[in-house]
Amino acid sequence: MKYWLKVRDQLPASSWIEVEQRDIALKPGLTGRRVGEFLEFDEQQIQAIQEIFEHQRPEQTGDEESDRALTLEDTGWTEEQKAVFLERCGPLHPAYGYSLTSSYYLENSETEGSSQETPPDERIPSW
Repeated sequence: MKYWLKVRDQLPASSWIEVEQRDIALKPGLTGRRVGEFLEFDEQQIQAIQEIFEHQRPEQTGDEESDRALTLEDTGWTEEQKAVFLERCGPLHPAYGYSLTSSYYLENSETEGSSQETPPDERIPSW
């Protein structure tokens, strides 16, 4: 994700799309349509993507998806695992507008210039 942030602005905006895994889980039909339209698929192809996103979900680990995200404490990870996660992923959280709370997205008070409404492509870190 770090390297994607570095290169995406060098590409034409029309040549790429960012898709939240969470959106595939919670809004599969809408997200499938968005991906299909980006790829300029016809309606039948778009419906095929929607079908896959809605029903063929091998990555799903629970019985049903929840709009509540896990906090770092909810993961059941050891302190060592949490430290590794924070070391490797922590610096990217603000860039993508993610929080470590059950709200999933950063709130205005948690970061300067980021909010739940800010699109991911506008949350670029300054490294």
